Amino acid sequence: MGVKEVFVSKNNIQSFLSYLAFEGYVLRIGLEISLTVFSHTILFQILTHFSHSPASAGMISWFVCCGSVMFLDKLILGHPADIFRQAYLCSLHGSYEKALELLSSIGPDSNSLIKLPGSSYHLHRAELLTQCKDFSAANLAFEMAENADPERLIVLKYRYYLEKNEFTQAELFLEESLKKHGETPVLLIEQGRSLLQTRKFWDASKNFKKAIEACTKYKLQNSVICSIAMAYLGICKLKTGHAEQGLEILDDTVSIIQAEMSFSDSLRPTLAEILCYRSHYLVTHRAPKEALLDLQYAMSICRFPYLTALIQDIKEELTIRYGI
Repeated sequence: MGVKEVFVSKNNIQSFLSYLAFEGYVLRIGLEISLTVFSHTILFQILTHFSHSPASAGMISWFVCCGSVMFLDKLILGHPADIFRQAYLCSLHGSYEKALELLSSIGPDSNSLIKLPGSSYHLHRAELLTQCKDFSAANLAFEMAENADPERLIVLKYRYYLEKNEFTQAELFLEESLKKHGETPVLLIEQGRSLLQTRKFWDASKNFKKAIEACTKYKLQNSVICSIAMAYLGICKLKTGHAEQGLEILDDTVSIIQAEMSFSDSLRPTLAEILCYRSHYLVTHRAPKEALLDLQYAMSICRFPYLTALIQDIKEELTIRYGI
């Protein structure tokens, strides 16, 4: 085998391991179960050959094989995934330099055995740089993330334009994306969020209703995406004179999103924003204790820049109205 073949083979192995670590969770579990069963069978035969009873041999081999596979998973595949999660959690709390440093340590140009796929790396880097307001570097990162998940790329680039205060460009970009990719629940929710932030509550409400209908169309009516659309619709109801219904919707959907957040850190900014809106309503409607609980929880899970103004408004209301 020549040098070129060895290089290609090494790259293929690294790509496969990267896929298992960051994307192919179902395949990863399947392979690990298969490896556990296969190694258990071999070890069982060895132990019974050396006069162990079948019962004790089976128990020993099963625990040894399960422990070994779990250890290898944590050591090889789990370590880079843990670094990626640490980088994201740092970004949620405003430690952008630390987040960029951690992300670079598993990036395509790093010395890590298992590297974050290039498109995913550049997209997350673009998000971080946008929050840092390093717009030129963020734009370059977006260009290098062209093969990333289309909806995620659209959402982050839309927010990039908003952070630059290029509101007309942002709206044009989102409208073009909706025409190109269709009115998907994710894009409709993002458009509704923008309308909500600019206090166009009735228009935002229509968007979230369309997003819920789109969830049915795409067979996502029982998904967390649908719950998010419902939660934002509940916020609109708080703002348009249907507070009782809105609070009921929020109670149900917040619980669902909170449960799902245990498995996906990417839901933290969304849940934090929803809690901030509910907190703002509660603080202006004589429920300071409940408002403070929502605010504290929101701040503990995410402090993205676009939440700053809303958080500050809630703090001022708590101080002025209740001296908290």
